[in-house]
Amino acid sequence: MKLNSITARLTLFFSTASTLVLLAVGTLIGTLVNAHFEEQDLMELNGKLELVRHALLKVQSPADLDEVPASLSDALIGHPDLSVSVRGADHRLLFTTPEAIFATHLLDQPRKGNIAGTTKLVQWEQNGEFYRGISAAAPTGIEGLPPANVALAINIEHHQAFMHAFEHNLWLAIATGILLTVVLGWIAARRGLAPIREMAELAKGISASHLGNRLNPESTPTELIGLATAFNEMLARLEDSFHRLSDFSSDLAHELRTPISNLMTQTQVALSKARSADEYREVLYSNLEEYERLARMISDMLFLAKADNGLITPSNEMIELSKEISELFGFYEAFAEEQGVSLALTGEGRVHGDRLMLRRAFSN
Repeated sequence: MKLNSITARLTLFFSTASTLVLLAVGTLIGTLVNAHFEEQDLMELNGKLELVRHALLKVQSPADLDEVPASLSDALIGHPDLSVSVRGADHRLLFTTPEAIFATHLLDQPRKGNIAGTTKLVQWEQNGEFYRGISAAAPTGIEGLPPANVALAINIEHHQAFMHAFEHNLWLAIATGILLTVVLGWIAARRGLAPIREMAELAKGISASHLGNRLNPESTPTELIGLATAFNEMLARLEDSFHRLSDFSSDLAHELRTPISNLMTQTQVALSKARSADEYREVLYSNLEEYERLARMISDMLFLAKADNGLITPSNEMIELSKEISELFGFYEAFAEEQGVSLALTGEGRVHGDRLMLRRAFSN
C-alpha cells in the first residue's frame, strides 16, 4: 500500500527498524541466558563426575566394588535433582541413585569423551520433565579392569520455569518497546516535519496584501535551509512582480485617463451647438491626435507583454541616429512648445540595432 503521508512513512520505517533491533536483542538475550544455564549445569555435572571418578579410583579389588554404592551415596547426599548411574565393564549396574531410571539410557550410548575429558551435554524430556546429562568413562584402581561407564543427569525444571517466566516478561517488554517506538516515532516525525508545516501555513497566508512574509532560515533545520531560501526568493520575486504590475496598472490608468478625458470633453463641446464643417474638422484632427496617443499606449502595452514572455526578436540593421532623432523631434515638437522646452540636435552617428526598439528608447 502506498503511503502518501511523510509522517506515516517515517513512523513506519523507524518502527520497523526498531522492531527488528528489539527482536534481535531479545533473541540474543534469551540465547545467552539459556547458554549460561547450560554452562552452569555442565560445570556441576563435571564436578560430580570427578567425584565419582575419585571414588572409583579408590577401588583396589573386586571386593571393594561392593562398597562403591555406600561411598557414592554419602558423597552425593543433598543433591535431590542429581541422578547418577555407574555400570561396570561387564554391564553390571554398580550404583544408581533412587529414581534414576531416566539417566540409565546414557550408559547405553557410545561415549564421545575419554577418561580425561567430558562428554557433550545432552538434553531430553521424560515424563513431562526436562533433563541435561553427560556420560563418560571412569577407571577403577583395579589393574587390568576396563573403565566403568558413568552417566549423570540433572533435572532442569527449575531452569525451564525460570526461562518461561523470563521469556514471557522479555517479550512483553519488547512488545511494549515496539509500541512505544511507534508512538515516539510518530511524535518525532511530527516534530521533525514542523518546519514543512510552517511553510505550508505561510503559503496559505500569501495573498496580494501579504507578500512580505518570509521564513527564518536560522530556525530551519539544515536539510530544509535550501528549500526555505528558495521559498523566500520565490516570494521576493512574486512581491517584486506584483509591485511592478500594480505600478504598471496605476500608470496605465493615469495615462489612459488624459486622452479619454480630452476626447470626451472635445466631443461634448462639439455637440453642444451647431458648428461649421471647418470647426468639426478641427475637432476631428484634435481627436485624431488623442487616438494616436492611445494607439501608442496600446502598442507599448503589447511590447511589454511580448518582452515579459520572451517573444521579442530584435532585428539588426544599420541605423542613422540623427535621422531617427529628427523624426522624433517632429513628433514631439508641438508637445515641447506647449511645455516650453526647446529641442536641439548636434552631431551624427550610425549603429547596428533594432530600429523600432531604439526609437522607442529615445521616445521614452
